[in-house]
Amino acid sequence: GASINIPPGKVLVAFPSTDMLNATGAVQPGDHVDIMISLPISGTTRLDAGATNGTQIEPGQTTLVSQLTLQNIEVYTMGDWTPPGQTANTNANGNGNVQPLKIITFIVDHQEALILKFVKDSGGTIDLAIRSAEDNQNVETDPVTIDYLVDLYKFIGLITPKR
Repeated sequence: GASINIPPGKVLVAFPSTDMLNATGAVQPGDHVDIMISLPISGTTRLDAGATNGTQIEPGQTTLVSQLTLQNIEVYTMGDWTPPGQTANTNANGNGNVQPLKIITFIVDHQEALILKFVKDSGGTIDLAIRSAEDNQNVETDPVTIDYLVDLYKFIGLITPKR
């Protein structure tokens, strides 16, 4: 089984492969990827990476935040998976279509497996970025929100709400 190919201290985790880059077939076993996520954040969630003077979202408001999560994650396998006892294009009653699930598996440590589970279960939008084979360094990124883009690209004509 797959367990003989997994290094000690690592686990194999399956993840849905619905992002556009993976759908093109560009991601292959052995590639290293970064996982990006966009989540609707609401309430009094802090967007400050632990800083004491960070931005907070006002109660009742929601904002979309994009962030790089896990980096340099090794792709073990990818492909279609059909539930046991069923065949592709046949549902449990023998008629209709069961579309196989598109899955990608990663080799990660136990904490990264939990992070991947949270990212998957959070309901956000998930995308992959393929890394250069020569790049294995983690990078720091800032969370991206509409305010970040307005400040960075100096959008004009936006009305600032009065408080």
